[in-house]
Amino acid sequence: MPPSGTPDAWTRMIARAAAHEIRNVEHALGQVLALAEASGALGADYVAVAGDGLGRLRRLADDLRALAGSGDAAAAPARIDLACADALAEVEPGPDQRVAVDGPLSAEARVRGTAAALRIAVRVLLRHALAASPATAVVRLRVGVAADAVVVTVDAPEAPAPQQGHDALGFALAGAIAREIGGELRVDALAASGGARFALHLARAP
Repeated sequence: MPPSGTPDAWTRMIARAAAHEIRNVEHALGQVLALAEASGALGADYVAVAGDGLGRLRRLADDLRALAGSGDAAAAPARIDLACADALAEVEPGPDQRVAVDGPLSAEARVRGTAAALRIAVRVLLRHALAASPATAVVRLRVGVAADAVVVTVDAPEAPAPQQGHDALGFALAGAIAREIGGELRVDALAASGGARFALHLARAP
């Protein structure tokens, strides 16, 4: 049986195979798009939309590859502050958007799982919150620490909870990561604003 917080061999195999197939599809679509753009068959707007979709496929493949490769390295607890800092560095708010960090990221808190898997899960939440929020929104990131748990919260006052669509697979991945390391992903409504709160509840490492 794998150590607590370590993706088992079956999970890693599926993630690796899915990443390979997604990369193949992304590469093939990229070639078709390049030919269509060069020939003038598609307008600039269509090229931009298609390019954005290919970028999402590429990021998903990279995330799955990171999860597949995390394996045995997950036996060592991961620092939640580093995972959150890496996730923050990888999101791109709009010109008038920003992510505010409420309080310290709790450097002393370590959780079960790998830094790569945690980074992916936090990044999914931040990206959805920003993408679903207005152009001038402030998304808030907070880390709460209790005796046996760590809660990473992303508040998006004007973002709806994820529905079926381009975020569904990303949220499924974030939820799977949380469950794999003994936690869970919760989505709640913010009554005051009608927005959403996304929270990763994670087991604290001893």
